[in-house]
Amino acid sequence: MTGGAASSELWRTHDGGRTWSKLAVSKPAGCKSCRPIYSVPTSQGISDLAVAVRFSDDSVMHGRYVYATYGSHDGGQSWKITEQFERPDSKAEISSSVDTGVVRVSSDVKNGIEVRTASSKTKTSFPKELPRRGSIAAADFVDQMNGWIVYQAPTCHKFQKPESFTHPTYPSRASLGPGTEGEKPTRQGLTCIEGATWNDLLTTTDGGNTLRVITPGPSSESLDSQDGH
Repeated sequence: MTGGAASSELWRTHDGGRTWSKLAVSKPAGCKSCRPIYSVPTSQGISDLAVAVRFSDDSVMHGRYVYATYGSHDGGQSWKITEQFERPDSKAEISSSVDTGVVRVSSDVKNGIEVRTASSKTKTSFPKELPRRGSIAAADFVDQMNGWIVYQAPTCHKFQKPESFTHPTYPSRASLGPGTEGEKPTRQGLTCIEGATWNDLLTTTDGGNTLRVITPGPSSESLDSQDGH
């Protein structure tokens, strides 16, 4: 398991949790000032383990982040780097264990969804039927090709007209549907006073090259049942 306020510790038990011993993986080469942030370790049996680690380099003023995947075949006694790459930003990633490796999934508005394994990296635009302003919330892969991704976006089902000044708007899922990039929400100027988070389930069978939305679409009645006056 991981521990510490920033998930900077890695712990192991071999007696069902009665006692714990602290572990530490070796830092990547050229990263002596790096601080580790561990993802939850995963196992493929008693001996074969994998853990994804994001290192933050405190010696670089403008930011340097090294991402690495470690594998163990002796129950965590020793660890070896199986994947390593760098980024100038600390983009949040969702990691999913496959065999003794890791599939990393991340997203941003500009580049869409990125799926990265030890041997490949794909970038795919968001499917058009997804609402905007969302991001990846979870991922689960059975191997490097086949997996499922949860896309999360805010929705609103009750609006209110501003009284004296304009409040920040929170468009509904319906108003954020397919369309051109410059399209404006139909409820511009209204304030969301009751909202929720909408989850879409995506699937891929080719390592993220193509993504298919398999969530049943919401009815317009359920999302926009109130006038907002």
